[in-house]
Amino acid sequence: MKTKILNSFYVLMCVAMIGWVSSCGKDDDSEPKKKTEEKKEEDEQGKEGDKPTKTVEFDKAYAFGELPYLKHVDTKGADEFEKKLAQRQKQTYPKLGEIYWGNTPKYFKGAKYTTNVIYGMMEIPIVKIDAEFTKLMTDAGFSDYGTSVISDGAGNVSPCHIYWNAKLKIKALAYDAKHKDIKSIRSVVEFKVDENEPQTGQGGEPEETIILTDVTDFPDVKVLNGEYESLPKQQLIEMEDALGLRFYDEEGSDESKAEFRTKQGYETYSNLNACMYFYEASEKAISFIALSCPVVKKVEDLDRKELNQWFAANGYTFVKKQKKSNAPGALYKNSVTGVKAHIYLKANGNCFIEIYK
Repeated sequence: MKTKILNSFYVLMCVAMIGWVSSCGKDDDSEPKKKTEEKKEEDEQGKEGDKPTKTVEFDKAYAFGELPYLKHVDTKGADEFEKKLAQRQKQTYPKLGEIYWGNTPKYFKGAKYTTNVIYGMMEIPIVKIDAEFTKLMTDAGFSDYGTSVISDGAGNVSPCHIYWNAKLKIKALAYDAKHKDIKSIRSVVEFKVDENEPQTGQGGEPEETIILTDVTDFPDVKVLNGEYESLPKQQLIEMEDALGLRFYDEEGSDESKAEFRTKQGYETYSNLNACMYFYEASEKAISFIALSCPVVKKVEDLDRKELNQWFAANGYTFVKKQKKSNAPGALYKNSVTGVKAHIYLKANGNCFIEIYK
């Protein structure tokens, strides 16, 4: 009996021991698991800590690829900007002074920073400004206000293209310009602080028409020297395309005449609205070129100095006043080519220029 009781007690003790061990096993299992989870969390935090800190790199989008640094007076900031943009290098010229120049940008090859004006320099005339350039400007926050004219205060009048940034209060004027230091410069964009939005279409018809004084919109006269079996239509189209102002008018042309009209939207880049080449089959030559000139509307316009300046820009100097079939006019001559240009105003108010040898 005593032995039986001891055996029962032994069994109970074993069961109790097994339960305690099991309990301890569970606790031991949970502790490593907890530690594993904590270690995992620490590892993940460690990984995040190992990640490189995000640094704000120089953002070329600010320049939209090539625009100058549009913060006036901040010359130090402009220098840092140009270094980071890495498309233009600082150079010094006798007349231009210190500028940044490079061939990488498509449009703004050069940039010059002064106190009041920031200049962007381009190798294309403004007549070649295209939709891509305008998109570059509009992406930078500049609205397109179209074309107008600009005067240098010395009687010279040129076409210009206007943009304005309402947020920055900066107006951009693009106009043709040349410089001896860098002969490839064809136009400049002036960026000036201007609080006032540009106005368009104000007022009625001006008392005087605007005669652009420094546009080179006359045709190439070398075709007057050639001998052709027929009207050299393709050659004329290529010549006019190179000038970029006029398009070939199929309806206005025939076997003896090639007519070109000023492109829509290009009226402010030229004093002409049409150019016609007349072919003489018997002579196998272009006998003369006729230009339609809407900026001359009255007799007094023939005496304006702006007209002489415009002819001079195209290589012609005044010779004398000369009528054309009783129509008042004036004769000009190109001393290099020997070609003459006779401008006259018809009674109906239409003005033409005939160019011939």
